[in-house]
Amino acid sequence: HMRPDIMLSCPDVNTRRVFITHTKCDKELVNQVREKVCSLIPFEEVYETTAGCVITSHCGPNTLGVLFETKNSSDCAQKLYLENV
Repeated sequence: HMRPDIMLSCPDVNTRRVFITHTKCDKELVNQVREKVCSLIPFEEVYETTAGCVITSHCGPNTLGVLFETKNSSDCAQKLYLENV
């Protein structure tokens, strides 16, 4: 379940790069997420990465995350933490 409201609520998103990290999700799903992310914010670079063993073992298959930076990361990190508690 994608939450574009979280990404859009972050102030001053750094549009230089975004990472789509997943635990070997279906390629079609990854492409859909890529299209949605790019339609929300025009990132210069989009990287697709495979999650490491810790995320994979704790979260399981079909886990996907969108990672990005903000110009003032503390504001966004706090909002993301409070949103996901």
